[in-house]
Amino acid sequence: MENVATLSIDLVKWYFTSVIYPLSLGPITMAATIGAVCLGVGIVLGVRARAARLLWFLVLPAASHVLVAVAAAMPGKFSNDEWLQGGLLVFILAQVSGAAYLSRRLKADRWAAGTLAVFCATYGFFAAFVASMAFSDTWL
Repeated sequence: MENVATLSIDLVKWYFTSVIYPLSLGPITMAATIGAVCLGVGIVLGVRARAARLLWFLVLPAASHVLVAVAAAMPGKFSNDEWLQGGLLVFILAQVSGAAYLSRRLKADRWAAGTLAVFCATYGFFAAFVASMAFSDTWL
């Protein structure tokens, strides 16, 4: 159980550390840097607009943490498995689709929703990357 909490905390730490080292892992950390900046902009725009409906975007990072927690609970269970790759692809598509849907649904707060959607999509992608390493127990 300790591994689950540790990996969930590490996910946040690794994601936001990418702002300091944006090119440390190439495109993965660059996308995380863009997402972290979009999160800051989205929070500022959302607070200025007092848009409580933007809180719906919290569901997507929570789903990312659930994926990472499941992966941390089952380290090494899937190594180069086709089901794992397909499942992670479905997860990433669900994250991007959910972010796009929420962004489109919140028309009044379009800019804030758009920046938060970018954050959620990049966070979901980064979580899938970490979960893939945890499931296969192969770490960079």
